[in-house]
Amino acid sequence: MGEHERPVSALIATRRTPAGVEVALVHHPAGQRVDGDVWAFPPGEGEATGAGWRAPPFSPVRDDGRFVLGGEAPGAEWVLARDLLDRWANDEALVAPWTRAALAALVDGRPLEDACPAGRGVEVVDLVPGLRVVPVRTPTLPPATHTNCFVVGDGPEVVVIDPASPFEDEQARLDRLVDGLGRRVREVLLTHHHPDHVGGAERLARRLGAPIAAHARTAELLLGRGTSVDRLVEDGEAIDLPGPRPRRLRAHLLEGHADGHLVFHEEVTGHVIAGDMVAGTGTIIVDPPEGKMALYLESLARLKGLGAPVLYPAHGPPIGDPGGLVDEYVAHRLARERKVLAAVEAGAAPVEVLVPRAYPEVAPALYPFAARSLLAHLLKLEAEGRVARAGDGWCARTTS
Repeated sequence: MGEHERPVSALIATRRTPAGVEVALVHHPAGQRVDGDVWAFPPGEGEATGAGWRAPPFSPVRDDGRFVLGGEAPGAEWVLARDLLDRWANDEALVAPWTRAALAALVDGRPLEDACPAGRGVEVVDLVPGLRVVPVRTPTLPPATHTNCFVVGDGPEVVVIDPASPFEDEQARLDRLVDGLGRRVREVLLTHHHPDHVGGAERLARRLGAPIAAHARTAELLLGRGTSVDRLVEDGEAIDLPGPRPRRLRAHLLEGHADGHLVFHEEVTGHVIAGDMVAGTGTIIVDPPEGKMALYLESLARLKGLGAPVLYPAHGPPIGDPGGLVDEYVAHRLARERKVLAAVEAGAAPVEVLVPRAYPEVAPALYPFAARSLLAHLLKLEAEGRVARAGDGWCARTTS
């Protein structure tokens, strides 16, 4: 087992009823940060079977799971397996893919080991039908190692959002997954222009004969960089994807991290593909001149206002508490702003001197990143008339 894998086990307890197989499951509370509102097997102890799962590479620590059969399941609820699968198919319940695979095997009387071989990684996470998360390896900033690509649509056409990997093996894996759906890719959508979001866009789009669509500012920033945008997406535009379970993506321009940054609100389920507005792994860098702290905070407020029950960041797992996470982001940035202001009030100084004052917990090796964030705070405070430039440095504004 790799150093970044965590062994876990889940209990599969079943009983036969006239209506079919019932399974002991737990329903995580809605609003829980990880796995919020998701049905899952309870944790269990005992001799592991040859069935299990290996969670996707959302984060540096991955669950390597094994199923344990039988035993007590305190706190679990007996659920008719077929009914839960039907509820998932009708947008009425969130169920993780490895849980669905095991339930389907139990309903059909197939061996669990065939449906869920232990150690096999989960390549696609679809908590609801037609919204598939495909983590692909990218040269992104640690601790993240992957960027989430999305395939959205439950009918004859789908869209692919942020096919991000420049690596041939990851591109080939995404090709197989997309081709295996047997659906036409209408277009490739981009949340923004950063390299860890567009690395495979041009190649995938040209292979499929599909246009690339993005905001006008993203198209401008990608000029001459090997990715050509064919269609411009407007703020507020709706992208309809008909099918047995229709999906509608509403584009929202939420800048501050990147110019032209779009998030996509799937309005049928309410779920939001958030790009780099937040992260489930690591943090979000606000790097001037493109990064604008005041605008980023405004965009966070708009993101919270969408009222999503589940939010999908570009890095990390789905988030079941979007409003709470946004509140934490805002509180963190404002707390840091107070430290920046205090650092300036302690004496006029250039950015490199202010960094250890405002970021006392940060290791010196990370000072260059902290300096960019500090500058973003300073520019916001300058616009508000609270600090001013003093030669090569910054000082507090005095009031008369």
